[in-house]
Amino acid sequence: MNKRKIVIVGTGMVGSTIAYTLALKNLTSEILLIDINEEKAEAEKLDILHGLPFLNEQLDIKVGKYRECRDADMVIMTIGSLNNHKVKTRLDLADKDSIIAEEVTKKVVKSGFKGIFLVVSNPLDIITYVVKKVSKFPENKVLGTGTMLDTSRFKYLLGKSLNCSPKSIQAYILGEHGDSSFPVWSNCFVSGKQIFEYIEENNISFEELNNIYNVTRDSGNIVSSRKGATYYAISMCAVRIVQAIYQDEKIVFPVSVYLDGEYEQKDICIGVPAVIDRGGVNKIVDLKLTRTEKQKLENSANVLRSVINKLEIKE
Repeated sequence: MNKRKIVIVGTGMVGSTIAYTLALKNLTSEILLIDINEEKAEAEKLDILHGLPFLNEQLDIKVGKYRECRDADMVIMTIGSLNNHKVKTRLDLADKDSIIAEEVTKKVVKSGFKGIFLVVSNPLDIITYVVKKVSKFPENKVLGTGTMLDTSRFKYLLGKSLNCSPKSIQAYILGEHGDSSFPVWSNCFVSGKQIFEYIEENNISFEELNNIYNVTRDSGNIVSSRKGATYYAISMCAVRIVQAIYQDEKIVFPVSVYLDGEYEQKDICIGVPAVIDRGGVNKIVDLKLTRTEKQKLENSANVLRSVINKLEIKE
């Protein structure tokens, strides 16, 4: 393996689980942890290092400073204010967490970092937009996990309800990583058949399908209310993106990317399908949406704009 370095900013449950998952997957040779609470970061580092004899003993995990981001391939942002599980929606975090994201982004860029920003922090699309604007990096170098987790939850629940493997399902949740997301039924296929054809053949009502989406939308809140936060699945999503980048996969994921006219949207970061490769975002995939789906994407973008317009982003 060539020397690979990943920086994780924030060692809360999400950041530390991403570090642990990266160690298990053997995708990088160095992980740099940055957190305002250095003792916590040191403890997370040691907890992973103590298991390396079972894994990749060549992995180097350090706790460091922003100046050490200079030679990193990726910076994964998992920053966030404390007790964020107590808010009603992810968007309620925007005011405080956008300020944190702005400060962190400036410090990373000041180091001379030229790699890829991967945003995992909530509100996901808002923070991705802040990082893009403050860093002034090209569109391909800034992306967020977007609706990748929503889509994964959706495929899992569809598979469970329809009694088939999630791997045989092609489906997308697009829009905000939040309450205004929506399923793209027109591009949903089960075992090679369009979803509407499939449910007709199997006597399944659309109401049942729509309920699956409702459970998908509420899953994050359900898990957080019971255990305080979600971190396993989102960490798997983030690491899957890292793998796609390092292995130059050119695979399509629904991630939060900056739109400049695509889907008739401009100056917004939102979840849409994009090809991921060694350079980050290779291109945005232009799905043919129905009129209703276009309206839902427009609505989701407007929800995000209403929040962005209240922020004072210092580019």
